[in-house]
Amino acid sequence: MISLFEFIKRHSRISAWLLTLLVGILLSQSSFEIKSGISRALTNKAYRPFSLISSSYHILKEHRAENLRLKEELIIARLKVEALKEAERENTRLREALDFSFRLEYYTILAEVVGRGTPRMPSSILVSVGTDRGVIIGLPVIDESGVIGKVVSVSEKNSLIQLITDPNLKISALDARSRVQGIVSSAGGGALRMENVPVTADVRGGDPIVSSGLGGVFPKGLKIGTISRVVKPQSGLFCGVEIAPSARISTPEEVFILFTGMAGGLEDSVYSDSTGGEK
Repeated sequence: MISLFEFIKRHSRISAWLLTLLVGILLSQSSFEIKSGISRALTNKAYRPFSLISSSYHILKEHRAENLRLKEELIIARLKVEALKEAERENTRLREALDFSFRLEYYTILAEVVGRGTPRMPSSILVSVGTDRGVIIGLPVIDESGVIGKVVSVSEKNSLIQLITDPNLKISALDARSRVQGIVSSAGGGALRMENVPVTADVRGGDPIVSSGLGGVFPKGLKIGTISRVVKPQSGLFCGVEIAPSARISTPEEVFILFTGMAGGLEDSVYSDSTGGEK
């Protein structure tokens, strides 16, 4: 005699159908509360995976939104830090520039560089002061390190500065150590040269070159640059004197426009020999 378990196993389809029928009959005879409870349980069981997926999706969406917000705040904070750093650098630069202005014995105006070059004059800069501040054509322009150039055009609010690297600008100059005189002009590539220097002249690498005061534009003693190389040809009357500019010609941000007087802080250097006498 076969057991009930074996009968169900052999006739699984019939058993499943009979069981389903029996459950249906029982449910049809049960109360509404029982039907609702069973329905809720089955629905919750079937819906639970989808509920978990939906919940996880909303959590991830909220986390992504929070990450984006935090990234935005971080970027804004970094921008503020960089702005503060730049403000600190600018304040330091302006303090040094103003301190330099106070050391000079002549009247100067601090001007901000607002443009670089024109089609007609590529070696030039545009600054933020003009006739409204008394600027006129021909005034010399320097920074805290040396000569920048001169004013060649003026409007009410701006002035055009011809840089010393412009081939058309020439400055009467001298060697501050040996007092040898010459004419400084552009050598191309941002460098300068000193012309009309005799081959027998006492000029050396490292000598400071300053304005001589001749010509009436640049006061005597303004630092122009430092001799970087002296080339003495085997034949010829003049030697080649290459000069590295003292001023920041390629990256000026603020410059000084000079009006009158002598450069107290940039006057010719006084050199003494071993016995203490002046040369």
